[in-house]
Amino acid sequence: MKHYLIILIYGGTRHVRNIIAASSVQAGRIGLNTMPQTDEPCAIICQPLRRLA
Repeated sequence: MKHYLIILIYGGTRHVRNIIAASSVQAGRIGLNTMPQTDEPCAIICQPLRRLA
């Protein structure tokens, strides 16, 4: 499992979540399910977080 940073941008708002998932696709799905529902167009950014050594 890896840590991912999910950013959902729509309208004038931005929601950020830290997700633990097996892949970026799964992290995107989990992130979308934790965000507020909207009918507006949105942008999703899924970024793997680096481990601190």
